[in-house]
Amino acid sequence: SSGINAEWPLRPGSLDELVISDTTEESAVKCRNIPVPSNSPDLIEQEFYEEDSVFPENYSARPSRRNASHDVFQLNNVLYGPDLEVDETQATFDTTSSVPATDSGISVSGASDEFPYADLATIDRMVNSPGWKVPVEPGQELERLLKACLELARSEMDDENEACQKFYQDTLSNSFHKVLTDSAVNSWTPEIQGYIFDNSVLLVKLMAAKIRSENMALLRLMAIVFNPTSKFHHYNASQPSKTVPPSSQIPGADIFARPTDFRVPKGWLVDLINNFGSDEGFQNLLDQFKAFTNPSLELVSTYLKPFGLCIDLLTSSCVQNYLVPCTLIVTNYVSNLSNEQLKKEKSTDCDSALIPLL
Repeated sequence: SSGINAEWPLRPGSLDELVISDTTEESAVKCRNIPVPSNSPDLIEQEFYEEDSVFPENYSARPSRRNASHDVFQLNNVLYGPDLEVDETQATFDTTSSVPATDSGISVSGASDEFPYADLATIDRMVNSPGWKVPVEPGQELERLLKACLELARSEMDDENEACQKFYQDTLSNSFHKVLTDSAVNSWTPEIQGYIFDNSVLLVKLMAAKIRSENMALLRLMAIVFNPTSKFHHYNASQPSKTVPPSSQIPGADIFARPTDFRVPKGWLVDLINNFGSDEGFQNLLDQFKAFTNPSLELVSTYLKPFGLCIDLLTSSCVQNYLVPCTLIVTNYVSNLSNEQLKKEKSTDCDSALIPLL
């Protein structure tokens, strides 16, 4: 009920106290200083104001980063996140991980059925704050979550994990939408741009594994990742491709995308498409279309839209082997729809996705 104001010491002679207050005006969690002996480690004041949409049942607060190794404490093993000191007019990236990289024990090789719940709680708060931060550096929350989800997806265990599904539906899309489309992209350092690309590689590998799941959130996110006009790809259009270097003579049958203009190679986008294909993404796409029985045109167009956006970069063998069969299945399906069904199914998104391919 409203009007609660509970306080308790966290340990004998505690340096701090946790105050949970819930009033009609606001909900807040505060970790605040109490006078302590001069030889005690310093703690910083923190205030966390939660959005109306998400307010977890358990909280944790942490001390200053220089004392994090011996002063971190948790409630019910839920780490809620770091102290965010942000300029709300400027999007920034967190350069320190609130959970040590060794805590999750996640790697791409070596399956694990454990999910880094603490990382999800942390990144959810970071990306949804007014002065948002996305932890994109190696070993931070986004990378650990992507690797964990990728292992669960490859083991077909992710659908049973509620936290993993929440990550797919909300936090994952929110994080990549920010780092790929925000107007602040061109203010980030080359190092940060490279970290975003590295996380995007993990994302397309996850999409290749999940493309048969009919997950609309992931499919819509794929249209952002493969969009050559996104802020991120536009800013990094001069980056060379690693999968198709400028001097290479790789046959088109062995790759899925290649630069069409080496003056503006869009190499990172080419590499993302090739990573998607090498992880059986295009084959899984075709298998999904062959398995369709009565799909909605909205679903079909959502599947095809990412490839309609980047079709200029796709090799002719990729188009002929995978996308042409998909569009033939679609045209055959559409030709059998009645006028009433077409009126019911028709959408602008469907038209924009299908026209470049058909």
